[in-house]
Amino acid sequence: MKLGIAAAPDLPIWIAGSGKLATRVVAEHGDGWYPLFLTQELLRERAGEITSLRVGRPPITVAAGPFAVADADPQVARAIAASCLAWYICAMGDGYAELLADQGFGDEVQAIRDANPRPSPTRSIVPPEAEAALAAFTAHGTPDQVRATFDRWAPDADIQMVVLPAGISWETIETTLVAAAG
Repeated sequence: MKLGIAAAPDLPIWIAGSGKLATRVVAEHGDGWYPLFLTQELLRERAGEITSLRVGRPPITVAAGPFAVADADPQVARAIAASCLAWYICAMGDGYAELLADQGFGDEVQAIRDANPRPSPTRSIVPPEAEAALAAFTAHGTPDQVRATFDRWAPDADIQMVVLPAGISWETIETTLVAAAG
Protein backbone atom coordinates (compact mmCIF):
# COMPACT_ATOMS: atom_id res chain seq x y z
CA MET A 1 0.00 0.00 0.00
CA LYS A 2 1.37 3.39 -0.95
CA LEU A 3 0.17 6.34 1.08
CA GLY A 4 1.88 8.96 -1.03
CA ILE A 5 3.74 10.41 1.95
CA ALA A 6 7.19 9.78 3.31
CA ALA A 7 7.63 7.57 6.36
CA ALA A 8 7.77 9.46 9.67
CA PRO A 9 9.62 7.17 12.09
CA ASP A 10 9.61 9.78 14.87
CA LEU A 11 5.85 10.22 14.77
CA PRO A 12 4.44 9.17 18.16
CA ILE A 13 2.04 6.23 18.20
CA TRP A 14 -0.96 6.70 20.49
CA ILE A 15 -3.16 3.72 21.22
CA ALA A 16 -6.72 4.04 22.48
CA GLY A 17 -7.35 0.59 23.87
CA SER A 18 -8.63 -0.44 27.27
CA GLY A 19 -8.74 -4.23 27.09
CA LYS A 20 -6.21 -6.59 28.60
CA LEU A 21 -4.69 -7.42 25.20
CA ALA A 22 -4.24 -3.71 24.46
CA THR A 23 -1.89 -3.51 27.45
CA ARG A 24 0.77 -5.57 25.67
CA VAL A 25 0.32 -3.73 22.37
CA VAL A 26 0.65 -0.38 24.12
CA ALA A 27 3.74 -1.56 25.99
CA GLU A 28 5.42 -2.87 22.84
CA HIS A 29 4.45 -0.26 20.27
CA GLY A 30 2.92 2.79 21.88
CA ASP A 31 4.30 6.14 22.89
CA GLY A 32 1.01 7.24 24.38
CA TRP A 33 -2.03 5.48 25.78
CA TYR A 34 -5.60 6.77 25.82
CA PRO A 35 -7.80 4.24 27.64
CA LEU A 36 -11.52 4.71 28.04
CA PHE A 37 -13.91 3.27 30.61
CA LEU A 38 -11.37 2.02 33.12
CA THR A 39 -11.84 2.57 36.81
CA GLN A 40 -9.05 4.58 38.38
CA GLU A 41 -7.82 1.45 40.13
CA LEU A 42 -7.64 -0.56 36.90
CA LEU A 43 -6.06 2.39 35.09
CA ARG A 44 -3.26 2.38 37.70
CA GLU A 45 -2.89 -1.40 37.46
CA ARG A 46 -2.71 -1.48 33.66
CA ALA A 47 -0.32 1.50 33.59
CA GLY A 48 1.92 -0.43 35.99
CA GLU A 49 1.79 -3.50 33.74
CA ILE A 50 2.68 -1.38 30.73
CA THR A 51 5.60 0.16 32.61
CA SER A 52 6.91 -3.25 33.68
CA LEU A 53 6.77 -4.50 30.07
CA ARG A 54 8.64 -1.47 28.67
CA VAL A 55 12.09 -2.43 29.94
CA GLY A 56 14.69 -0.26 28.24
CA ARG A 57 12.10 1.99 26.59
CA PRO A 58 10.92 5.47 27.52
CA PRO A 59 7.89 5.60 29.81
CA ILE A 60 4.47 5.64 28.21
CA THR A 61 2.43 8.84 28.36
CA VAL A 62 -1.02 8.17 29.81
CA ALA A 63 -3.88 10.44 28.74
CA ALA A 64 -7.01 9.55 30.67
CA GLY A 65 -10.12 10.97 32.25
CA PRO A 66 -13.84 10.39 32.57
CA PHE A 67 -16.68 11.48 30.32
CA ALA A 68 -17.57 14.88 31.74
CA VAL A 69 -20.62 17.13 31.86
CA ALA A 70 -21.01 20.22 34.03
CA ASP A 71 -24.21 22.21 34.38
CA ALA A 72 -25.67 24.54 36.98
CA ASP A 73 -28.43 21.95 37.31
CA PRO A 74 -26.77 18.69 38.42
CA GLN A 75 -29.75 16.64 37.20
CA VAL A 76 -29.27 17.98 33.67
CA ALA A 77 -25.58 17.03 33.80
CA ARG A 78 -26.44 13.58 35.19
CA ALA A 79 -28.98 12.94 32.44
CA ILE A 80 -26.46 13.81 29.71
CA ALA A 81 -23.69 11.71 31.26
CA ALA A 82 -26.10 8.83 31.85
CA SER A 83 -27.30 8.89 28.25
CA CYS A 84 -23.71 8.78 27.02
CA LEU A 85 -22.73 5.86 29.26
CA ALA A 86 -25.90 3.93 28.39
CA TRP A 87 -25.33 4.51 24.67
CA TYR A 88 -21.83 3.03 24.84
CA ILE A 89 -23.04 0.03 26.82
CA CYS A 90 -26.18 -0.64 24.79
CA ALA A 91 -25.40 0.42 21.24
CA MET A 92 -21.68 -0.04 20.63
CA GLY A 93 -21.48 -3.81 20.48
CA ASP A 94 -20.50 -5.91 23.48
CA GLY A 95 -16.98 -4.58 24.04
CA TYR A 96 -17.75 -1.73 26.42
CA ALA A 97 -20.40 -3.71 28.27
CA GLU A 98 -17.91 -6.55 28.78
CA LEU A 99 -15.18 -4.14 29.83
CA LEU A 100 -17.40 -2.65 32.55
CA ALA A 101 -18.72 -6.07 33.62
CA ASP A 102 -15.16 -7.39 33.93
CA GLN A 103 -14.48 -4.56 36.37
CA GLY A 104 -17.26 -5.66 38.69
CA PHE A 105 -20.15 -3.73 37.15
CA GLY A 106 -22.00 -6.68 35.64
CA ASP A 107 -25.24 -6.02 37.51
CA GLU A 108 -25.11 -2.35 36.56
CA VAL A 109 -24.49 -3.18 32.90
CA GLN A 110 -27.50 -5.50 32.90
CA ALA A 111 -29.67 -2.86 34.60
CA ILE A 112 -28.63 -0.27 32.00
CA ARG A 113 -29.34 -2.68 29.14
CA ASP A 114 -32.72 -3.59 30.64
CA ALA A 115 -33.62 0.10 30.98
CA ASN A 116 -32.73 0.89 27.36
CA PRO A 117 -34.33 -1.65 25.00
CA ARG A 118 -34.14 1.00 22.23
CA PRO A 119 -31.07 3.06 23.15
CA SER A 120 -30.62 6.61 21.91
CA PRO A 121 -27.43 8.69 22.09
CA THR A 122 -29.33 11.51 23.78
CA ARG A 123 -32.30 9.84 25.52
CA SER A 124 -30.88 6.71 27.15
CA ILE A 125 -30.90 6.36 30.93
CA VAL A 126 -28.93 4.88 33.79
CA PRO A 127 -31.37 3.57 36.41
CA PRO A 128 -30.68 4.20 40.11
CA GLU A 129 -29.43 0.62 40.65
CA ALA A 130 -26.58 1.36 38.19
CA GLU A 131 -25.48 4.62 39.83
CA ALA A 132 -22.12 3.10 40.85
CA ALA A 133 -21.14 2.65 37.18
CA LEU A 134 -22.14 6.21 36.37
CA ALA A 135 -20.03 7.50 39.27
CA ALA A 136 -17.02 5.37 38.30
CA PHE A 137 -16.85 6.38 34.64
CA THR A 138 -18.17 9.94 34.44
CA ALA A 139 -17.69 13.33 36.04
CA HIS A 140 -21.06 15.02 36.16
CA GLY A 141 -22.88 17.62 38.20
CA THR A 142 -22.29 21.26 39.02
CA PRO A 143 -18.99 22.79 37.92
CA ASP A 144 -17.63 22.38 41.47
CA GLN A 145 -18.62 18.69 41.53
CA VAL A 146 -16.95 18.09 38.16
CA ARG A 147 -13.80 19.90 39.34
CA ALA A 148 -13.67 17.67 42.45
CA THR A 149 -13.89 14.55 40.28
CA PHE A 150 -11.05 15.79 38.07
CA ASP A 151 -8.95 16.51 41.15
CA ARG A 152 -9.32 12.83 42.10
CA TRP A 153 -8.29 11.69 38.59
CA ALA A 154 -5.24 13.99 38.37
CA PRO A 155 -2.67 11.59 39.90
CA ASP A 156 -3.59 8.80 37.46
CA ALA A 157 -2.80 10.52 34.16
CA ASP A 158 0.13 12.37 32.65
CA ILE A 159 -2.37 14.26 30.51
CA GLN A 160 -5.83 14.69 31.96
CA MET A 161 -8.48 14.25 29.29
CA VAL A 162 -11.92 15.85 29.30
CA VAL A 163 -14.07 13.41 27.34
CA LEU A 164 -17.23 15.14 26.13
CA PRO A 165 -20.44 13.33 25.17
CA ALA A 166 -21.53 13.85 21.58
CA GLY A 167 -24.28 16.32 20.81
CA ILE A 168 -23.98 18.63 23.81
CA SER A 169 -24.43 22.37 23.42
CA TRP A 170 -21.53 24.80 23.12
CA GLU A 171 -22.61 26.33 26.43
CA THR A 172 -22.33 22.92 28.12
CA ILE A 173 -18.97 22.27 26.46
CA GLU A 174 -17.63 25.60 27.74
CA THR A 175 -19.03 25.08 31.25
CA THR A 176 -17.51 21.58 31.37
CA LEU A 177 -14.09 22.63 30.10
CA VAL A 178 -13.88 25.56 32.51
CA ALA A 179 -14.92 23.30 35.39
CA ALA A 180 -12.40 20.62 34.48
CA ALA A 181 -9.59 23.15 34.09
CA GLY A 182 -10.29 24.54 37.54
